[in-house]
Amino acid sequence: MTLKLHFGKKAWDFFSLLIPVVLFSASFFSCQGEKKELTDRVGNPLSIGKVVSRNVSLSDTTLIYASYLPKQYDSKAKLPVIFFFDPHGEGSLPLKKYQSLADTYGYIFIGSNNIKNGLSGTYCTQVFQLLLKETQGRFHID
Repeated sequence: MTLKLHFGKKAWDFFSLLIPVVLFSASFFSCQGEKKELTDRVGNPLSIGKVVSRNVSLSDTTLIYASYLPKQYDSKAKLPVIFFFDPHGEGSLPLKKYQSLADTYGYIFIGSNNIKNGLSGTYCTQVFQLLLKETQGRFHID
């Protein structure tokens, strides 16, 4: 016993339109889930919209800092940066406190874990210069 299906011209016209629409929709929705991961200028993955409390400098492993990239961070657009220096060397503390401002106004926040009260001005200046060089090489800052 065989089952024979007979489709008229209207049915074939409908299916000939339906198949490309289904295939196109499937390809569109499968691509929508893919999100390209943002990387810094040297290829390391970036955490957008999160405070990263421990970044180690690529050029000097003694330089440790916290960073916050606003939710609208794009690796192609340059954003302004604000550096924070906590009296106890807790670079992530001010970043966590003010991260909503970074998102609102589109600023990158960097907090030093090396600079704190009681250190010499010469040392603090050297650390800041290293930190500035590090952020210019790693992020797209204005």
